Amino acid sequence: MVLLTPESLSRPWIAFEDGFGAATASDKVAPVSLGLDIRGGILMPFSMYQTYQLTDVHSVDEFLSRVLKVFSYTYDPRMAACYVKPAVEKFLKF
Repeated sequence: MVLLTPESLSRPWIAFEDGFGAATASDKVAPVSLGLDIRGGILMPFSMYQTYQLTDVHSVDEFLSRVLKVFSYTYDPRMAACYVKPAVEKFLKF
């Protein structure tokens, strides 16, 4: 997981760590954006991966599904809805 924030994108080590993760973990790099609008695009090398903005229930569901799949767990968005929706709403107020 690569945490992308306005501050982290200006740090040279974040791209280095992303490259190291990509070299050692193959398809398991997942950029997570906090405080950035990714609709305009994310710079390389982060744009090579699906970036999760986590500002809506659908994005959180996709992210949790991908993370849990790495550990051979199945994510059921209907079962988690009572937790995910309030968490997203609370995060957006933060």
